[in-house]
Amino acid sequence: MAQFEPAYKVVNRNEGGYVNNPNDTGGETYRGIARNIFPNWVGWTTIDFYKFNYGTIPTNALISTLYPIASWVDTELVPNFYRGLWAKSRAGEITDQRVANIYFDFYVLHSQAVKAMQEALNQLGHQVSIDNAIGSQTISAINAANPKKLHDAYKARRAYYHSLRSNSEFYDGWIARNNKFPTLTNNAGAMGKNFLIVGIIGLAIGTFLWGEGTYQKAIFKENERN
Repeated sequence: MAQFEPAYKVVNRNEGGYVNNPNDTGGETYRGIARNIFPNWVGWTTIDFYKFNYGTIPTNALISTLYPIASWVDTELVPNFYRGLWAKSRAGEITDQRVANIYFDFYVLHSQAVKAMQEALNQLGHQVSIDNAIGSQTISAINAANPKKLHDAYKARRAYYHSLRSNSEFYDGWIARNNKFPTLTNNAGAMGKNFLIVGIIGLAIGTFLWGEGTYQKAIFKENERN
């Protein structure tokens, strides 16, 4: 089964230190832990203490560097937080470490990480419910799939979800983060194109149906007036 430490090493490589970007809906963030999403994380107490006594924390700075007496924030509190997410994600039940790594990294980053996995599985012929819930059915399908093909299908699916917010100032960083995972098969590009085509078709159908509905409402109102 996949181990936490290699997956955490990947996440830790991708997450910086302290950031407080006003354009980030997660708000104040430390090592990838967003305050607006996880306001009760115990590390905020130490961070607030430092700010109150010493002032603004520089972007990407680490508490363990600025305030060595509180190094336990980085050595204990942050890893323990991610161990909790690891358990919640059930990534430790995945047999292939590479699949677990790319999945857990997206689980940390995006609320639709499980849904993306389920969509990738369905594209590979493993029929699972797409409900964004990581249950036994999804775990079994992950472990039954060809790990290299699943890894690359999931990588393509990650890129698709990022493309939905391509106008974000964080987009380039998200894509760079995803591209750190090596492509393991030769057909990953085709999978990415397929996902994009499906997304475009879905958008077109949705737009058409919305237009049809608007047209029908207009006809109904006209009939009412007559």
